[in-house]
Amino acid sequence: MLKVHKIRLNPNLEQRIYFAKACGVARMAYNWALSEWEQQYKEGKKPSEMALRKQLNAVKAKEFPWMLEVTKNAPQQAIKNLGIAYKNAFYRQKNGQQTGSDKNPYGFPRPKKNS
Repeated sequence: MLKVHKIRLNPNLEQRIYFAKACGVARMAYNWALSEWEQQYKEGKKPSEMALRKQLNAVKAKEFPWMLEVTKNAPQQAIKNLGIAYKNAFYRQKNGQQTGSDKNPYGFPRPKKNS
């Protein structure tokens, strides 16, 4: 028998601000990596999520110093998720599995929006 524990977070104001910052950093890292991936792909290179993570780490302190206010895992996991999304999309494209969308039939990653 499996037991489930539901945990409800009740963050205070400071924690809410931190969570919002972490989400913003993750969204920005995802969108940055997506645009870099597309640019490198158009140039004939073969981008990877590991290379993009290293590239972001190289420019993060200079171009995006506000990213250092939150844990390093927020942008790192966002870029890993992008790599998984591309892997799945290429797999679907290779096997002819369409997702049902006419504009994006194989489910390639799209930019994240601010919700």
